[in-house]
Amino acid sequence: MYARHPELFLDPAVLARALSTLGESELVIALRGGEPSRHPRLDELVAIARPFARTLHVETHARWVVDATAESARLIDAIVTYGATMKISFDAMHGMRASMLREVTRRLDAAGAAWVVAITEPDEAEFARARAACEWIADDRIIFQRKVTAHHLLVSPRLGTIGVMGHRDVRPTTRQAFRVVEHAG
Repeated sequence: MYARHPELFLDPAVLARALSTLGESELVIALRGGEPSRHPRLDELVAIARPFARTLHVETHARWVVDATAESARLIDAIVTYGATMKISFDAMHGMRASMLREVTRRLDAAGAAWVVAITEPDEAEFARARAACEWIADDRIIFQRKVTAHHLLVSPRLGTIGVMGHRDVRPTTRQAFRVVEHAG
């Protein structure tokens, strides 16, 4: 996909310019998608975002972790090297089985990668169902995110997002310094 449509993917230089306009290093940054592991330069995006982030998450379904490929090893290495945390989606929408989640977390632990599990469900009953399926994971590694239909409601504080696939969702903020650098396709 990248070879045919590179304009659909966030260019690392664009991310660097956008983050440099913020002028601070205490942000919570989440690289998300679609599925960020499909971005062929995700490791570069992680490296660029790290100096600006107090906390850096790569939000992913993480099924790619069990693939013994050079690409999956490179992405895991970037997460470890730059101190990012893999935020693994485990809910009805992403459809990962508990056995796969167990294998993903085992491999991440073996690599020394930080990780948490995000369960995104519409209510506490659905959260409890998903939580029971991964009971071996400590509570401090579980995040309950109430499922919402509007992407911008997942971002707090609402500064706007620059997605891994190059989509931008900018909202007015109280911080006048925030400006999005246009993607130069």
